Amino acid sequence: MKSPIFKVIQLMVSVIVLSLIFSCSKDTDLLADYIIAENHNEISVTNLVVDDSYVITTNAEIVLDVLYNDSYSNPDKVKIVEVSQPNEGTVVINEDNTLTFIPESKNLDSSHAETPKELDIKYDEPIEEKSEPLIVDEDNSKDTDSPSNDVPMEEIPAETNNPVQHIESEPEQQTESPAEKEKNENFTYTVETEDENGKTTNETGEVEVKFDYGELTAFPEAEGFGKNTIGGRGGVVIHVTNLSDNGPGSLRNALEKIQGKRTIVFDVSGYIVLKSQLKIRTGYGEVTIAGQTAPGEGITLRGHGIEIWDSEVIIRYLRIRVGTEQHNPEELELDAIRIGRVKSGITNNIIVDHCSFSWATDELASINSVTEGASIQNVTYQNCIMAEAIISRYGMLVGAGVSRISVYNNLFAHNAQRNIRNSYSAPEIEFEFINNIIYDYNRATEISFGNTIDIIGNIYKINSSPEDTYAISYGRSPLKPDYNPAKGNIHQSDNRTINTNFAKTNSKFDLYGKSNRVITHSLINPTPSVDLENKLLNDLGANIYESPVDKRILEEYKTSTGSQVSSYTDTELFFGGYPILKSESRPNNYDMDRDGMSDSWEILHSLDPSNPKDGKEDNNGDNKKSNLCSYYQ
Repeated sequence: MKSPIFKVIQLMVSVIVLSLIFSCSKDTDLLADYIIAENHNEISVTNLVVDDSYVITTNAEIVLDVLYNDSYSNPDKVKIVEVSQPNEGTVVINEDNTLTFIPESKNLDSSHAETPKELDIKYDEPIEEKSEPLIVDEDNSKDTDSPSNDVPMEEIPAETNNPVQHIESEPEQQTESPAEKEKNENFTYTVETEDENGKTTNETGEVEVKFDYGELTAFPEAEGFGKNTIGGRGGVVIHVTNLSDNGPGSLRNALEKIQGKRTIVFDVSGYIVLKSQLKIRTGYGEVTIAGQTAPGEGITLRGHGIEIWDSEVIIRYLRIRVGTEQHNPEELELDAIRIGRVKSGITNNIIVDHCSFSWATDELASINSVTEGASIQNVTYQNCIMAEAIISRYGMLVGAGVSRISVYNNLFAHNAQRNIRNSYSAPEIEFEFINNIIYDYNRATEISFGNTIDIIGNIYKINSSPEDTYAISYGRSPLKPDYNPAKGNIHQSDNRTINTNFAKTNSKFDLYGKSNRVITHSLINPTPSVDLENKLLNDLGANIYESPVDKRILEEYKTSTGSQVSSYTDTELFFGGYPILKSESRPNNYDMDRDGMSDSWEILHSLDPSNPKDGKEDNNGDNKKSNLCSYYQ
């Protein structure tokens, strides 16, 4: 016979176990009745309705079995008789006592979405440029080793009095910022039960549905600090219908004459010959340039490049080959792509993906703030080809006022210098240079004292006699020559050199470099450099289109052939000049409702090719991205 003390202990243990069962549950238990039997340790539960909590990662409708964890004395006599409705969405009672939850995006009516449209805007005159950017070269000695002539770039953006069309775009119903990626919906269900005596009672339970779509990125393959760029998502669709430098239907019209969220798609392919730089000025951001939507052989910008002076910009699958046809490089040197800021404040969220840049007369690419208090943050360049710079022969410049910059998975080829060049010293400067291939350089990666920089998993392959024997150098900024090198946080690891016996890093880097990554909040998991060529060489540039220039550059890397220009006077003709690029136009019946999606794709995915509003809906529930995003990604 067990002692009374033992019984007490046994009962206490049972109570503790019970408490743990209910308190540790994610659900809240509404206990109608429970009895602890005195003579045996068991629990008898009568009509226990348990509140339910679900976490779903899709925007498609979902069946909820809310009764599976409830307990009833007569389970055959249980029926869900009523539900309340959530704020967004619909709940339906099914015959099998389950509930179907339908998110709001499956119930959009015509009032929820604005009709995407092409705007026919009167374009009075071409934009009059007061002056092109005044660019003072950071290294006037061109190919000398001394960087003592470095000074910052300056720009005064051209102003225009031309009328501007501003689009007030209704926010896309399916799109949330990364900070808003999770939301909750609540509703109740009422259960009618009948006991063995025929008496009916009603009980109510509560259901919480949590949406967690994970990280909302610019597109599925987006990486680095710019990966969460929204661009023009949620806005209107603008069609580029011709290859003109300006006017209705032109790319310049879509970038410089229209404000508001917009996605630019191309109904034509071929060369767009630019007579001046394309500029995304302050107030003209929130734009996606979807170069992958062009037919035929894609789009190449020729003669000038593009400048970005505002936030939320996505550029994909464009070729920019500047050349010397449309400007005199002795009077003006141009970048293929430039990200800058001249006003105090922040330019934020830019990603450039799968683009090809060549034949620029200054840098192929640059990022630089030129005003006190100005900052550029959260930028990614990825999967791009930056090759064959002419005149100045520069690859990429990272200047003042920049932080959270990712240069990832790119090829730099046949550029004499700035592969890449970090030219300024300041504690806020922070960028990562990861998994890039640098080929045929005189001077490779040069960074200035005092910054926070990770250089990881890159390949440096020589095809000439380099002026700087080191692949990676840490040195003085000519603008702040007395800056203390010990203030920097620099790290390099797993960088590989090919065709050279020289050390990878100079003595200053060896002295001040850290053994571990210094950017602890990086979003990139590097590929080992030994695997980089196999991963990267087939996924570079605007590669959904055939390009003889890109094809030649990639082949030259693989075979260790090709070269930089021979002198400062050599032009694009040194590399064979512009190849023939066929111009094609989409047929009129390609996208009848003008929502940016082809009719054939809409039919394949059960959309309505006559409904211009379904581009903003989300019919497949893929992490709350719109049908339009699913189409061009």
